Amino acid sequence: MAMESDILRSVPFLFVDESGNLGEDQIFGVCAIKIYRTSQLEIDLEKILQSSRDRVNRSSQVKGALSSGESIGSWGPRQFEFKFSRITDESAGLYKTFLDRAVQEPGLRIEILLLPRHALSHQPRDTWADYCDLIRGCVNISLSEAESVIVIADKISTPSNKVPHTDELCRLKSVVNATTIESSGSTLIQLADVMLGCCMFQWKEHHKLSTSRNRGKREVADHLCHLLGTPS
Repeated sequence: MAMESDILRSVPFLFVDESGNLGEDQIFGVCAIKIYRTSQLEIDLEKILQSSRDRVNRSSQVKGALSSGESIGSWGPRQFEFKFSRITDESAGLYKTFLDRAVQEPGLRIEILLLPRHALSHQPRDTWADYCDLIRGCVNISLSEAESVIVIADKISTPSNKVPHTDELCRLKSVVNATTIESSGSTLIQLADVMLGCCMFQWKEHHKLSTSRNRGKREVADHLCHLLGTPS
């Protein structure tokens, strides 16, 4: 029993989020964040999240991570979470603080896989199957040889006639176990969402496919590039 416990302590967690629709959107993306010890990072990110919720609570109009026009009545402070799609000019600083703390974490590894629709040589034979293939691909490139991992993925709806993507992942020899969680319950899933959103935003900007005039999103995306030492 002790040996099994020691083995599990050496297995990293992989927090996975996805964005886009293979059959409809310009680009589909998957982000995987690998980390061995989550406790201190989650504590610190939760503090930043709570501070943001407090700001929402003090405001009569949500100006933080929510889309403009949404009121506290429609989205209370306890429901507040970090999502790239909800960045505003006013909330960009909160997101930058969120990212600053994350990238300071020793041993944190980030893998992001983007697939433009035009890169598909065919229309998806089965959107769910292609989606599961991309998730598996992102998991595989996140691991070194012979490494095992526990996957925690953002909760999504599974078609009634399909096998859940977590079951598909468990078929990989490298996956010890896989489960899903609502993004509101995990700051690390929220982190994956924000990082993936930044990369997809930059890709669309580079290919002149973005119609967004959201300066806050551009500011946060550029900030992440700076933190990671990559060109924007």
